[in-house]
Amino acid sequence: MRLRAEPGRYVDAVLRADGALVLKGQLLRPGLPEYEYVVTLPAEQVPALLDSLGVAAVGGLLPALLDRSEEITPRTHAWLRELGLRPELWVHLED
Repeated sequence: MRLRAEPGRYVDAVLRADGALVLKGQLLRPGLPEYEYVVTLPAEQVPALLDSLGVAAVGGLLPALLDRSEEITPRTHAWLRELGLRPELWVHLED
């Protein structure tokens, strides 16, 4: 599900078959290097995220993230950590 789409900035959220939540972002700005990131919340931490968002079932997770995308997408990894979760982070900065 696309959480954010504006010129030069995209963020998508996907629930993988193994239950993990994956948030992928890309920043494309003129004159700056391309910046991509992937934040993965392991499946065993998804129930805690559901509780934090007040969502009863995993099927409501992506719509809940979309509803809060303005809060979440500027700082996805930090937002999850502030909830007490430990997401994995992968970053690519193209020269």
